[in-house]
Amino acid sequence: MFKKLATALSAVLLISCVNTSLENTPIGLPGDSVGFPLPEVVETSLPTAIESRVRDTYASEQQIPEPQVNILRFSRETWTDGCLGLGGSAESCLFALTEGWQVEATDVTGKSSRFYRTDLTGDQIRLSTL
Repeated sequence: MFKKLATALSAVLLISCVNTSLENTPIGLPGDSVGFPLPEVVETSLPTAIESRVRDTYASEQQIPEPQVNILRFSRETWTDGCLGLGGSAESCLFALTEGWQVEATDVTGKSSRFYRTDLTGDQIRLSTL
């Protein structure tokens, strides 16, 4: 009698585990946080606002006219925090993934180049020391 009861209880528990795992399966539309992620959008050109901001920053730092600044390369990046991954020890940075750009700028001679990190809008721009 006890063996039959234990077998029956085991079967019920096994079935309830299977049902529970199916009930908790996330279902959603593509792009939903619980559904399938949307494909990553790769931008092939640097937004004009970002380019302008980096050119202006580099020109100011190098004390050269802005038309003498060239953008060598750029890439779309995701930074680990609101300080674009460049926060100092005395700085409080928002702990959140931050979309943005990494841009290399140089003068027309190509002798001096610098890397900058920006957020997506170009409101924040930082010289990369890495």
